[in-house]
Amino acid sequence: MMLLKKHIIFLFLIMGLYGCTEEFIPSTENFEDLLVVETTITDEFKFQKIKLTNTYTFEDTLTRPVTNAKVFIKDDLNQEYLFQYKEQDTAYLSIEKFKVEPNKTYQLHIETASGEKYESSQETLPPVSNLDLQLSTQNIDEEFGAAYKVSSKSVTNDAVYYRYEYQEAYKVIAPYWGPREAVYVREAPFTPAYCYITHQFRQEQNKVCYTVKDSKEIIVATTSNQSDNNLSEFLIKFIPQTSWRAAHRYALKVNQYVIDYDTYNYYRTLRKISGFGENENTLSPNQPGFLQGNIKSTTSNKKILGYFEMASYSSKRIFFNYDDLYPNEPKPEYYIDCIVERFRNDNFPCAHYIHFLDPYARFSALVESGFGSLYELQLGQNGRPDIYLMVETPCSKCTSISSNEIPDFWYE
Repeated sequence: MMLLKKHIIFLFLIMGLYGCTEEFIPSTENFEDLLVVETTITDEFKFQKIKLTNTYTFEDTLTRPVTNAKVFIKDDLNQEYLFQYKEQDTAYLSIEKFKVEPNKTYQLHIETASGEKYESSQETLPPVSNLDLQLSTQNIDEEFGAAYKVSSKSVTNDAVYYRYEYQEAYKVIAPYWGPREAVYVREAPFTPAYCYITHQFRQEQNKVCYTVKDSKEIIVATTSNQSDNNLSEFLIKFIPQTSWRAAHRYALKVNQYVIDYDTYNYYRTLRKISGFGENENTLSPNQPGFLQGNIKSTTSNKKILGYFEMASYSSKRIFFNYDDLYPNEPKPEYYIDCIVERFRNDNFPCAHYIHFLDPYARFSALVESGFGSLYELQLGQNGRPDIYLMVETPCSKCTSISSNEIPDFWYE
């Protein structure tokens, strides 16, 4: 659900641009401060989450959470489910765990610190559909790779509309890792001060890391044109064999949300109007305008962005090892070229630091800045290990691009 803000904020900011199809550099001229609601309430028994933020300009670098609102959900039996703001989540979490149930209606209520009140329409839980996640290798657009597809069978034959999110996780192994690291030392009060490089055993495990990323796409599907209402082999994610992310071990978790027609239509329209992909940095809107959700102000005509989504939820995750999926095939190349540079270590005046053509100065700069990392020590003419083989830091230290913490769900 966190992907929603990316699209609705973008949509709001381009409201004044009609029919623009050329790429442009975004700026904010007529900014309106509006409330943004992000939530998906499901039939999973858990602490449900509602995120409230204010719109922000292209010039802003941080989101603007709304922290002092009164937030609750009320069902058709007048039972209230209260929410409380949690700083660590930058969101409102239900005070108690609960799940939404079939044949009941639910309504979201929000009152901001300024006294503005909002209510959603009455929503019900959509039908349940059994999720089946499949992994296979195939050619797509002339590339060979791993395809994650979903099939879903409606339990009562009336689940028609679906939304999907995925979370990818993969193992990162630094290809030029070594057990020691280079350390920059500046001695004082020498005049001129002397700098030198020494080495020590690495202070943390930074050979093997794990990256976890949530999808940023709006993925919706429907079986409205099918007689059996069963979704079959719908492509969620394709990972080319040449992708470095899949070089060792890879996992994809797919979240399935069975939704109603109004929710489906909202996301489909939002995706169409947003008009930009996951990795694009420029904006090429197709049909900009304000997209009304199912939440309205009850105290004024003030607009609000977002949707009170209710969904039947299921999820599955599948792992694969590169060697199992592509036996006897060479592994894909790392995401950068790892060029090894050779430096002879010696004491030298710090003033040399400004002479960039001086190899000692370059060596010092690489170590001090953290842009370079030690791959291997070799013996010099004096028999001491004073020849340093250096590489760009991500080649030798995976924690520069990932995390050495093993995810809770990970297994080998």
